[in-house]
Amino acid sequence: MAKKKLVITIKKGPSFPPPEPEPTPLSSEEKKPQAEVSLKMRKTLDGNYVVSDHTDIEIVISPNQNKVIAFAKDNYDDFVYEIQDKLFKFLTKKGIIDPNTVQGGNVFMSMEGTILTPEDEAHNAIQLTILNVGRFIEKEKPKYLLRKAYEEEDERKLTEPGPKDSTEFDPERLHKAQKGAHRPIMRPYGISSIYRV
Repeated sequence: MAKKKLVITIKKGPSFPPPEPEPTPLSSEEKKPQAEVSLKMRKTLDGNYVVSDHTDIEIVISPNQNKVIAFAKDNYDDFVYEIQDKLFKFLTKKGIIDPNTVQGGNVFMSMEGTILTPEDEAHNAIQLTILNVGRFIEKEKPKYLLRKAYEEEDERKLTEPGPKDSTEFDPERLHKAQKGAHRPIMRPYGISSIYRV
């Protein structure tokens, strides 16, 4: 049997561009925020965030306890409970707080609720809580600023009355010799002298 030679010829075709490198994921420094909020906030030694923008309450977001706690600031009036109730209803409606856990705290005039745990790791529960607390304060800001302006104006009217809020002093009109409905010489009951024991 005769051996046959197999000849293979390779023709070089047009050159293909090198494959594009896969896009590298953005580092944490290059990520752009999806939403921003501006708050007066401080961080405590144990890692809690204290939001003090509201005039009536201070809102504490505790990552360690996974809670939101609202404390009364200086005054303990009816507005404090109303604002706390509005805050936790707002956070419950937004899906941040578990409605079954909203209750009064161990400090007088405080209220607290537990932050829900997100299903996936893509959502940061504390950042979402801070964002929604900021949105609540922005929503309530016109109301408490209006109330504050009304209270300041009411106090100004009492301490510095204007011409239309005051009258001239007239001793003849205001200070008469005889005052009151009962005269001092008359007995309190007209026929008290008839009944004797």
